[in-house]
Amino acid sequence: MTPEEIERKLEEMVRQCKYEGYLRSKKWAIKRKLKLLSVDFRCEKCGYSGIDETIMEKTLDVHHLTYDRLGDENLEDLQVLCRDCHERTHGRVFPKALA
Repeated sequence: MTPEEIERKLEEMVRQCKYEGYLRSKKWAIKRKLKLLSVDFRCEKCGYSGIDETIMEKTLDVHHLTYDRLGDENLEDLQVLCRDCHERTHGRVFPKALA
């Protein structure tokens, strides 16, 4: 690896650590809940919904459409997706720990 490639890799690792830390924050929990409430706990792609909001909160993901305002997102920067739609959006299967 070149020094530039190493630097880019390190920068990406730092960004990922900050992002994961933010997703564990109280601020994100509140923003996530607001977005879920704003769409009545429904997937914005396929309309998936459940009977119990408590269950829905655990089975729906809140996806970032942009990272431009990470930590200070507008609700329009976010999209509620069921796990299937979220995985299709990213083109990969998520590890169970993200569920």
